[in-house]
Amino acid sequence: RWIKQGLPNDPKEFPKATSISVYPKERLTQPNSQQQLRVTAHFSDNSTRDISHLAQYESNDEERASVSMDGRVTMGDIPGSASIMIRFQEHVDVFRAILPLGAPVENLPQPANFVDQHIFTQL
Repeated sequence: RWIKQGLPNDPKEFPKATSISVYPKERLTQPNSQQQLRVTAHFSDNSTRDISHLAQYESNDEERASVSMDGRVTMGDIPGSASIMIRFQEHVDVFRAILPLGAPVENLPQPANFVDQHIFTQL
């Protein structure tokens, strides 16, 4: 039908995606756990739509966290962090999965400088 109509462009008032957002943005995980990501597109007419099934997913570290085509993240058993990049059209967002090395550290010393502050947030 579109071809028969002469391949018209989308109408000018057709809403365009302006950004995407992933939920959750970050998660402290357990070994071999899973997390389903939800991706929402925000459009120029202020509407939103779940596009989880349309987005593209890519892990920066497949051994720590792999991701399926539908956005299900599966953690491995290697401690550390991994990021999942989510793309839809020209828009990008990131989910970060963190697998701690061991039990949480309860009593950290006071940070002595900005390096300590950064490191302590990773523990």
